[in-house]
Amino acid sequence: MDISSLYFKEHDRHIAETAQMNGQEYHSFISADYYSLNNHPEVKQAAIDAIETFGTSLSVGQFSDRSPLIKQLEQHLSDVAKMEASCIFTSCYVANYGVISILSKIDNVFFLYDQYCHSSIVSAIKSSKADCDMYVHNNMSDLAAKLDRNFGKQVIVISEGLFSADGDFVDLVGLASLKNSFDFMLYIDEAHSFLLSQSHRNVADKYPEVESDVIDLITGSLSKAMCSTGGFAVGQRKLIDKIRMSREYIFSTGITPSNIAASIACLNVLSNNDRHQKLSNNIEHFRQQAKKSGIDLGKSDTESPVFTIFPKSSCVDAYQLLLKNHILVQPLLYPAVPKEHERLRILINAAHSKEQIDCLIDSVDN
Repeated sequence: MDISSLYFKEHDRHIAETAQMNGQEYHSFISADYYSLNNHPEVKQAAIDAIETFGTSLSVGQFSDRSPLIKQLEQHLSDVAKMEASCIFTSCYVANYGVISILSKIDNVFFLYDQYCHSSIVSAIKSSKADCDMYVHNNMSDLAAKLDRNFGKQVIVISEGLFSADGDFVDLVGLASLKNSFDFMLYIDEAHSFLLSQSHRNVADKYPEVESDVIDLITGSLSKAMCSTGGFAVGQRKLIDKIRMSREYIFSTGITPSNIAASIACLNVLSNNDRHQKLSNNIEHFRQQAKKSGIDLGKSDTESPVFTIFPKSSCVDAYQLLLKNHILVQPLLYPAVPKEHERLRILINAAHSKEQIDCLIDSVDN
């Protein structure tokens, strides 16, 4: 099958709860703009104003060209995570590489990462040639055994806050308990989970029984809830200062002032509206209707906006049937996932109507 029939589609305009291709309208469930701010007038105006003042790009590296907007966004991100400092990368992929390249220089370091961690984390660890092992996904017994086996080393445990291919959250309660016993550094990739709590903070905010400072280091993306582009790292100031010395930070031109301004505007908009409640309502409606219809959601039966559907027919056939019904989802196919675990990924956002969600549910081959 021609891969272009599944991926790399050209869109006529921005993608939100709907998409347009070749002049035809689709119900869209592929956008990670969870709060539906991509086309918000305040966000767009902030980007336009930044272009008027600072132009369309940073023409040199961040050491030589650093707009005051970057400092503002870094402070916002630190405040959200209740941490000391942050720094901005060109993407979350690059942020993970930069962070791991610095952490790998710690004496006697040992990385333990969840088996479902993003490829940027796995590739960065392997590229660093540091000692490492993976633990079974969200399995605290397996992690405990491997922590015990590597007692005395400078262990760094890495997980995602929200696993983007499976739709389940990190077992932060379990990690916090183990951290009390083994005293490791906890590093969470929050590309998809940042800002998704009710108070628009990081994933620790979803677990009131866990101390807010249990996470030592966060990486994340500006392209999801902050509907921009770029990545970031947040942590203690001394560590962030070291991360700024990574090759990935030094030798990358910074993201554009308009993208920085858009992310700042997103954070301001979120602090003054009820979009989280709208998103939560849509998530719960999808979950309830999917269960009533007997749809297999795999691990994604959570309060996450990321859902997976395992259709009874082949994943490609199910995708094409939905496309024929003018419903756009994302197929996750081999080799991105194991062949026996191919699935459709559904991303719910705040602007979806219940009618759109019901249309999706009714069109799934289950």
